[in-house]
Amino acid sequence: MESSKRLLKEAERLSRIGKPDESLGENSAIPDFFRQDEFLNKWNKIPDKMAFKIGEVADLVGVKQYVLRYWETEFDELRPKKGPNNQRMYSRKNIEIALMIQHLLHVERFSIEGARKFMRKRKEERRSLKKQETNLKRFEESLRSAQSLQRKIHDFKIRLDSYFRLDA
Repeated sequence: MESSKRLLKEAERLSRIGKPDESLGENSAIPDFFRQDEFLNKWNKIPDKMAFKIGEVADLVGVKQYVLRYWETEFDELRPKKGPNNQRMYSRKNIEIALMIQHLLHVERFSIEGARKFMRKRKEERRSLKKQETNLKRFEESLRSAQSLQRKIHDFKIRLDSYFRLDA
């Protein structure tokens, strides 16, 4: 019990999303926790396609197909779409999530529950970050509107002053 609490605390600490590393370019979306050569190599080998079949994903992630099916039942984040023939069709995002799960379970030696909590916490952090970005954009828009109103009020004051000076 104590070791699982310690593991969870460590997972929480490691899951904090820092500022993107400019030197990584397109890999800046990868949390620091996953920035290891083997993981990055797999991440970079994901082809630029719209959809992937389960066999392709299994090869990319390095697990058997039945493992991916099991992970779908254990991790809410991993939900591939199903085609008209009921065949799973994975997106790039699904593959990225599967790679993270594989890394947590096989490299970092997390339990299923520990990996699930880690992924849930990461999702909450991303949601919170997105909410902060949205609020910042709204604030900036409000600030621009207020500044525009200030300029209009200032211009109106100048007009009024000049009008009353002409009258006197």
